Amino acid sequence: MISSPESLELTHQIRGENQAILVGIGTVLQDNPRLNCRIPGGCPQQPLRIILDSSLRLPQSSIIVQTAGDQPTLVMHGPPGSAETKGSFHARRDTLRQSGILTHEISRNQNGGLVLDQVMAKLQSMGIISVFVEGGSAVLTSFIRSGYYDLLTIMIAPVLIGTGIEAIADLGILYLTQARKLETVWMKSFGIDMVWRLRPILS
Repeated sequence: MISSPESLELTHQIRGENQAILVGIGTVLQDNPRLNCRIPGGCPQQPLRIILDSSLRLPQSSIIVQTAGDQPTLVMHGPPGSAETKGSFHARRDTLRQSGILTHEISRNQNGGLVLDQVMAKLQSMGIISVFVEGGSAVLTSFIRSGYYDLLTIMIAPVLIGTGIEAIADLGILYLTQARKLETVWMKSFGIDMVWRLRPILS
């Protein structure tokens, strides 16, 4: 584990402060997370779990599906792909629904992902105004590229792992003048980790 217990507790605190937690299907397949709020004293309410899963790959064996009866969960997916039948696609969707998971179809963008404007419109229609976007890299990148964020929390652990996995991928920035400008809200130490919270400077 990279993060210290103190910064992990902060992560759960942030989860508890938001109405929803959002991740991509890659994070679920790699980490099999629970995506709930676990802090001393308990959380007043568990956030809605939102999974962006364009091809409906969420496994029935995942913790997300197995605990769908305990915590509200929404899977946003695309329409059936050209290489699969609608029958098999809808069967997977219906199985998720039988497990207690809400589903909602979103159009695909030119890269095969989900159209983020439609994702945000759906959340707005549900009255969701605070979302903690946890990852992974593709999801974080798409939110930053689209400008759908008002706070950025960066946790830095004193651990060297080499190249690793990009937290944020290509933002389409070619020149320094196009760089996204941020300002510090606060920077604090949590155990051995440093946590940096920033907000975008609106031009």
